[in-house]
Amino acid sequence: REAHALLCCSIDYYVRVFVRISDSLARVKYHASKTAVVHQCWQCESFFLQTLGEAVVGEDVKDNQRFKLARVATPGEVCPECQNRLKLGGPF
Repeated sequence: REAHALLCCSIDYYVRVFVRISDSLARVKYHASKTAVVHQCWQCESFFLQTLGEAVVGEDVKDNQRFKLARVATPGEVCPECQNRLKLGGPF
């Protein structure tokens, strides 16, 4: 199952989220390639995305679609532009 967020409202002390649920196996497999975590600098606000999966389209008809886990490619503990700390956010 896949949940697609339509609207999120934060009112006073509670949060209300409206979602659409769908049953599609193909879309669920692609979900990891669309979901990511973000590394963001707290001073210069530059950011770097790291996806949770990868969808690869094959050349053969038999091997049309393959799904892989993500490679770990973080920018490091400090921002490459201003040398300050990075925050971790997500997944989104």
